[in-house]
Amino acid sequence: MNKGELNDLIPLAYEELRRVARQRLDRLKRGGTLSPTDLVNEVLLRLLNQDVREYHGTDHLIRTAAQAMHNVLVDRARRRVAAKRGGGAIPKRIDFDDDLPIAAPAEDMLSFSEACEELRKRSEDHYELLLLRIYAGMTLQEIAEQRKINVRTVERQWKIVKAVMKAFLERAGNEAAE
Repeated sequence: MNKGELNDLIPLAYEELRRVARQRLDRLKRGGTLSPTDLVNEVLLRLLNQDVREYHGTDHLIRTAAQAMHNVLVDRARRRVAAKRGGGAIPKRIDFDDDLPIAAPAEDMLSFSEACEELRKRSEDHYELLLLRIYAGMTLQEIAEQRKINVRTVERQWKIVKAVMKAFLERAGNEAAE
C-alpha cells in the first residue's frame, strides 16, 4: 500500500479511532488537556510521517494506530513527569485494569509502559492483544474475529495478559516503595 492508499484508509479509521479515544478519555478526571481529536490527530500524523509502510486494510491500520496511540501517551507522560520532577520520576504502586493507560496519571503511565515492554519481550502476541484491547478499544470477540481464532482462546490469552501485567506492576510498585 502506498501513501495514497493510506490516505484513502484514514477517513475510515479516523472516526473509529476518535470514538475509541473519546470513550477512553471520557473516563479521565476532568481538567485533562488531551482531547480525543488531539490524540487521534497526533497518532495519524505519526503514521503519515513514517516511511511508506505496507498496511493490509483497516484492521492492520487500526493495530498500527493502537501502537502509535500507546507511544503518544507514553511520550506525553514522560514530558509531564520531567516537567514536574526534573526528570526523576518515581513509579507508584498501581493496579491494572482495562482503562489504566489512558486514565492514569503520568507516573502510572510510565510504570504501565515499562510493564508493556516486559510483556512484549515475553510475547508479541500478548502485547498486540493488550494494544488492541486497551488502545483500539476492541472487544475480545472483535479481536477473535480479526485474528480468525476462537473467542475462548482470546479470553484465555487476555486472562494471561492481565495476570502478567498485574505481576509486573506489583513488582514495580514494591520496588518503588523500597
